[in-house]
Amino acid sequence: MSPLFSIFAAYRLAVLLYRLLWISLKFVYRAFFKRIYFSNLDRLSQDKPVILASNHPNSFLDSVVLPVFMLKQQFYLARGDVFNNKILQRVFNWLNMIPIYRKRDSANNSDKNNETFDRVAHLLNRNETVLIFSEGVCMVEKRLRPLMKGTARMAFHAAEKYGWDRGIQIQPVGLNYTYMQEVRGEVMYNFGLPMEVSDYEDLYKENPSKAIVALTEELEIRMKKEIIHLDPENDALFEQLVQMFRNDREKKNFGILQFNDYSRFQMEKGLADQLNDLHQNNPEDWEKLKLECEDLEAQMAKHVLGDLGFSKRSSTPFWKLVLMMFFLPFSLVAYLLHFGIFKFARSYSRKIIKSSVFHASMHIGFIMIPMWFAFLIPFLLVMGFTNVYWAIAWTLFQLISGYIGVLSLDLWNQIKIRSRVEVFKNKEPALYDELAVKRSAILKHLAHETH
Repeated sequence: MSPLFSIFAAYRLAVLLYRLLWISLKFVYRAFFKRIYFSNLDRLSQDKPVILASNHPNSFLDSVVLPVFMLKQQFYLARGDVFNNKILQRVFNWLNMIPIYRKRDSANNSDKNNETFDRVAHLLNRNETVLIFSEGVCMVEKRLRPLMKGTARMAFHAAEKYGWDRGIQIQPVGLNYTYMQEVRGEVMYNFGLPMEVSDYEDLYKENPSKAIVALTEELEIRMKKEIIHLDPENDALFEQLVQMFRNDREKKNFGILQFNDYSRFQMEKGLADQLNDLHQNNPEDWEKLKLECEDLEAQMAKHVLGDLGFSKRSSTPFWKLVLMMFFLPFSLVAYLLHFGIFKFARSYSRKIIKSSVFHASMHIGFIMIPMWFAFLIPFLLVMGFTNVYWAIAWTLFQLISGYIGVLSLDLWNQIKIRSRVEVFKNKEPALYDELAVKRSAILKHLAHETH
C-alpha cells in the first residue's frame, strides 16, 4: 500500500468520523433540548470572513450547538490548557478547535497566542467563520461580563495582514439558555447587527489602542441587546416569574428548530430588563414583588403544586391524551432501550465533574458515547441474523421510538402537574382561588412591560 493511498484513506476516515459525530449530535440534541431558536440568522454572511463574537455561559456545549445546525464549517477558540495532552490536542484540532492561552498561566503564552492570531487571520482570509467567546471566561449565569480586547485585536491583526478590503465582519451573537444544566431546556441564538472591521481603519492607523477600545465597546453594546442580562440580585426572582410567562405562552410541541421567533427572546429579555430597572430605581416595589413571589412559591411548594396547573393553558387538550395513548408502545420500547443511558449520563456527569460549568457538556458526552454502542451493536446483530435492510429498519425504529419516548415524557409531566392541581382545586377550592388570584396579580403588574 503506497504512503499516498494511506494518507488519502486516513483523510477519508477522518471526514467520515467527523460527519458521524455531527450527525450523532443532531440526534442527541433532539433529546437534550426541547427547542433551539435561531433569530435573525439572515444577518450572518455566508460568503465573507466572519468572527462570531458570543457570550460563554455553558462551557464546551456553547461551541458545538451552533456548528451542528449550520451549513458552513466553523472554527472556534478554546482554552489552551486543554491542548496540553497530545492525544486530546489531535482530537480538538480534528474538531476545528484553536487554542487560545491566558497570559497569567505562562510567560511564553504570548508567543503561542501569536501563532493563534496568525491562524485565525489565515482562516478569515479563506472566508471562514471563527467563533470567539469574547468575555474570555465561562460562567453559568444570565448576564454579559465585560468583554476582553482579544476579539478586536484578532480582527485588526487579520485586516493588517491581508488587507482592510477583505470585508472582515464581526457578528455579535447572544446565546441564551433557559436551564443551562438541565435536560429538556431550550436555547436561543440571536444574531445582532454585524460590524465592519474596515469602519475602524482610520482610527486604528491613527491610534491602535483607541480603535481596539472603541470596537470592543461597540461590540459589547450590540451583544448586550441580544442577551438576557440579569443583575445578580434578580436571578432567583427572574426564574420564578419567567416560568409563569412561559407557561402562559402558547408553544409548539413538535419541531426542535424554530427560526425567527424573536418574540420568545423579547418576552424574557423584557422581563429581565424590567426587574433590573425596578431593582435599581424602585427598590421598595422590587422588595414587595419579591416577597409576593416568595409567598406564592412557598405555598405552591407546601402543597406540591406546579405553576403549569395555574396557567392560561391549565387544561390538557383531549388530543394530547389520545396522542399519549398512541405513543405508549413506542415509549415503552424507548424506556427499555434508552432510559438507562440517560440515567447513567445524568448521574455520572455530576459525580465525575464537580464544577457545574461542565455538567451539561459532560452530560451530552455521556449520552452520545453509550448511544453509539446502543445503536451499533443491535445493528450488527440484526444484520448478522438477517440482512442490512432489516438492520437499517431496526435502527430507524430505535431513533423514532427514542424521540417519541422523549415527547411522551414531556406530555406525561404536563399531565401529572395539571392533574395534581385539578385534584387540589376540587378538594381546596378556596385556597386554589387564593393562589390563582395571587399569581394573576403578580403577572398583571408586569405584563404591560413584557408583552
